[in-house]
Amino acid sequence: MNNQRKLKSDKSIVGLAQPVIALFLFGLFFALGGLSMAFYTLSFVYAMYAISTFYLYVLTQNSDYWVILFFQLFTAFFIVANPKGPEYISHAVFLFLTINMTFFLIWSGYLMFTKKMKWRGREILELAAINVEKHPGTYTDRPQPTGKVVYNKEELDQFVNFFRKNLLGLVKTKDNTIYFIPVRMGQEFSVLFNPNLNYVEKTWVSIDFNGQISTFISKEDYLEYKEDLSLHQLSQSMSDVMTDFIELFLKGEKIRVMDKMDNLRINVFT
Repeated sequence: MNNQRKLKSDKSIVGLAQPVIALFLFGLFFALGGLSMAFYTLSFVYAMYAISTFYLYVLTQNSDYWVILFFQLFTAFFIVANPKGPEYISHAVFLFLTINMTFFLIWSGYLMFTKKMKWRGREILELAAINVEKHPGTYTDRPQPTGKVVYNKEELDQFVNFFRKNLLGLVKTKDNTIYFIPVRMGQEFSVLFNPNLNYVEKTWVSIDFNGQISTFISKEDYLEYKEDLSLHQLSQSMSDVMTDFIELFLKGEKIRVMDKMDNLRINVFT
């Protein structure tokens, strides 16, 4: 497979946001109220992270989020319940918290570095662009009709679950049409936690219950490519990537879907 990157390098710092926010609040409340207040604040922050992680699990049904959630919960308790923390605990409880926090931290790291927790929108955009030619001046903000397929509703519903659970992106259904919306790593917070999200302005491939396919490439994603590509070719290729994924899934070869993305060797944090 051609590993020539068509997308610009990811310069986002969203992945650093959680630890930076936690450290900032710890320092702020340490200055305002001392060490105990700082510990309680940091514990509260991790509890809020755990709630956010549970929300992501509800949206995606990806059970690996439970590992992250347990790490965050054990960390929240450990911060206030340790020998130097504001809450008194026995040695047995301290040992229990330490072992579990460390266990879930290691497991979380494994999931991250094996890309089990990676949002795959960047891979989908790269796959769509592999054989697309440069063609400036072709961008339009109108959806492109990109074909017709024959899938029944049950087959599409099964793929919807696979798409969500493997963090390929967000799925929305409206007017008997399913929208598959790739989500890049770092975008999940602005997309999934936005109650006013206008998903039709994002990149998507839609399939209606009559089998008609349409594709829309957002200006935001189009400008992420290093060069101006032929929009017609890119839209058709994006549609082909999605239908190829569906075909592989329906043949029971969903591991091949993941292989196609993994073979691009894109950084786990982007």
